[in-house]
Amino acid sequence: MVGLYGWFAGWMSRVWGRACRGSPREVVEGLGGPVGRYPWLEEVADRAYPGKASPDGGGGRLTLPDLQHRGREEKRRQGQFYTPEDLVRRVLAATGLPPADGNLLDPACGDGAWLVPAAEAWVLAKVTPSLERLWGFDLDAEALLVCLARLAAAAPGGGWPHLEQRDFLRHPPGARFAAVVGNPPYRVNLDPELRKHLAEIYETAEGEKDLYTFFLEGGVKALIPGGTLAMLTSNTFLVNHQCARIREFLFRRHIPRQVFLMPVRFFPQAPGVLPVVLSLQAAGPGGSGAEGDDGGRPGAPDRTALAAAAAAGKGDCSPARRETGESSPGSGAGRSGPGGAWKDAGEPGRGRETGPAGGDGDRGVPGLTTGAGETGAGAPPGRELPGAPASRFGDERPGVKIFSMYKAISGWESVAVAAPGVLAGAGGIRQALIPEEMRRVFRAMEEGTRPLGELARIGVGIQESTVREGKVSRFVRERPGGADDVPVLRGREVGPFRIAWEGKYLAYGPHLTYAGDPATFQGEKILYQNLRHESLPVRLVAAIDREGFFPKNSLSFIAQPVVPFSLAYLAGLLNSTLVNAWFAGRFFSFHVTVTQVRQIPVPEADDRRRRRVEEVAGRAAEVATGKGAAPPWLEELDAAVAACYLGPGDHAGVLAAAKKLLANPPGVC
Repeated sequence: MVGLYGWFAGWMSRVWGRACRGSPREVVEGLGGPVGRYPWLEEVADRAYPGKASPDGGGGRLTLPDLQHRGREEKRRQGQFYTPEDLVRRVLAATGLPPADGNLLDPACGDGAWLVPAAEAWVLAKVTPSLERLWGFDLDAEALLVCLARLAAAAPGGGWPHLEQRDFLRHPPGARFAAVVGNPPYRVNLDPELRKHLAEIYETAEGEKDLYTFFLEGGVKALIPGGTLAMLTSNTFLVNHQCARIREFLFRRHIPRQVFLMPVRFFPQAPGVLPVVLSLQAAGPGGSGAEGDDGGRPGAPDRTALAAAAAAGKGDCSPARRETGESSPGSGAGRSGPGGAWKDAGEPGRGRETGPAGGDGDRGVPGLTTGAGETGAGAPPGRELPGAPASRFGDERPGVKIFSMYKAISGWESVAVAAPGVLAGAGGIRQALIPEEMRRVFRAMEEGTRPLGELARIGVGIQESTVREGKVSRFVRERPGGADDVPVLRGREVGPFRIAWEGKYLAYGPHLTYAGDPATFQGEKILYQNLRHESLPVRLVAAIDREGFFPKNSLSFIAQPVVPFSLAYLAGLLNSTLVNAWFAGRFFSFHVTVTQVRQIPVPEADDRRRRRVEEVAGRAAEVATGKGAAPPWLEELDAAVAACYLGPGDHAGVLAAAKKLLANPPGVC
């Protein structure tokens, strides 16, 4: 076990080459440090933690207190996940950070996962005094202590960083920075008081916004004009229909440069999170997102020297380098305090002592070019691309560069390019990565069709309550207990064309937050799962309910189709490979929303082709499919559905391409 007081004194003794003793405050004071800059040192108690080897670069292989062991469940609830520093070095190299001039801020710095590599890059580039230009905010005094020690080791003699115990979201800084970086906390279920307070400060607040989206807006507003943001977040702001304002803010009012897609299960403790790194430049006054050359602007980075410095030495990401697997806290916000607001304070002085005061559905995707499916977007097959700047991918096309196919050893291996306005739509990131051949197929599918929302009633299932109160289902029971109890279905009980009821009942009535229409639920309808992880190859799973089940809110329904369309025909379309591929190519979201499903194109075809789909759908409902096995009806269904959309003929090539797309969903590494 490592005691914080003894560890900090020993660490600083080694860094400074002189004996240090006492509490952290006494150690800093004894070294002549600015104790008044770190009032939070008084909060640090002499707790003991397990030790771990420091990541490369933070004082060699010195031992660090492993703060990650503190309250793992609480950290997960707060949305705090840890950033591998090899990834940080790759991002810094690819984005030309840290800047040659100006200050850099991490608004949720934790123990320095982003600040330490930035300090190392400045040291290698001979930028001095490097630490005086680094700013880090966090609520966790112990994490700040570790960050202070690691920065001292990363840049000996580089001064003292500005580390504040501060809630960035509630108390945004008045000064501005040349760069804002980090991995802010991800959390959706915000306290109502916090949500209300944030809505008063941030213009992009809407719906059930994730906490990290406020860091995106706040991070951009903390930049000088032309300053650079680089943040690791969940991908939900790119795909969620409730994130239209933040997408508009980022992709139309500012200058996005790069999106780096990370693999599934990148955060092992949060396998449902699909992370991305967004890099953009802040537009000048007025928020123009027009492209511009940053050459000659104040603080424009020497990108060649700094990219090389960020990737060199201890930040080497070559295949021969062993991955350490160490990571650092991203920490978070949530402590209550007085309100704050963004101030128009202009640019901060360079290196000064004083600092921060206490549209889906766009056919053809105009403006889009892509290198999806290429290795390095034009690079020879098999070429290794170890986290290089975009120019080293051999791709200088204007637009936002979207990097994908991330490998731990070699970095990103593919790049596509999209116009910023494309990414402002909820499905833009997915559409940017679709191969051109499939985009042509999808356009052909849409010609002469009508959207499903014009042909049938579509709605959501029953919501029990807005607060779970410790129980997932307050009104679901094993057997009927009263006259108002109804048979209930949940998402996992519905498969393609089949329902496997587990025998549960729901106490139905006005006590439910959303009870829906009982007449619709008692009638014949299609039920489909509306929660499907983005990495799953099948996005649409639908079955016909003729038994009058009442669906929970993990299911949605389609009912009362107009003539000549039948439920069997629509269910056949939804469960087909071609329609699943169309849906996956248009929408990239954990939720299969009513708005999305309403947009599915439905061909009228002719009686013969519709009947063929209906016949296969009818047989499929009677055939059990083994786990992991291809349904025996799928090949026949796919041929029938393809004929409805594309006309008679052999569509085996199109269906093979659709299956390939579903097997490797664009944007999911």
